[in-house]
Amino acid sequence: MGSGPARELSTGSGPVKPLPEELAAKVERALQKLDSIDEGFKERRVDELYTQNVKAWNKTCKKMDGHLRELAKALINGHQLSLDIGSDGGGASTKPWLEETSLTFDRLYFKLVDGVEVHATYQDETFLKGGVEDAVRYEWVELAVAKWIEVAVSKKA
Repeated sequence: MGSGPARELSTGSGPVKPLPEELAAKVERALQKLDSIDEGFKERRVDELYTQNVKAWNKTCKKMDGHLRELAKALINGHQLSLDIGSDGGGASTKPWLEETSLTFDRLYFKLVDGVEVHATYQDETFLKGGVEDAVRYEWVELAVAKWIEVAVSKKA
C-alpha cells in the first residue's frame, strides 16, 4: 500500500487528450531513432498500431451493425424488403454485410481498406467510399444501403 492521499481512478469517459504538437514531434523523433537501432522495438510498435486499428475497426463494425439493424427494420416496415445482417472474417478483415433474405440480389459488404477507408461494395465493385469516421454515422450507412438497393436492382433490370 502506498502512502499519501488516494488518487481518483479514470473512468475513461472522454476521449484521450493527445500530446501538444511540439511535444508529440519530439517524442516521435526520439522513437524513430530507437526504431532505427532496435528492430524488436520497432516491430512491437508496428504490432501495437495494428492492434489499435483492429480494436477501432471492431468498434466501428459494432456501430454499423446497430445502424444496419435499424435500417433493416425501417425497410421491412416501409417497403416490405426483408433484410438480414451479419459479418464475415475477423480482426481487420471483418466485413459487415446486409442481404435481402430471399437472395434476390447479392450482399452489400463494408470493407476496411488500408486501415483508413471503408468501401461499400456490391459484387466486389465499390460504389461508395468513406473514412472510418463516416462509417459510424447512421446517415452514411443509410446512404450506402439506399445506393446498394439502387445498384442491385439496376443490375437485375
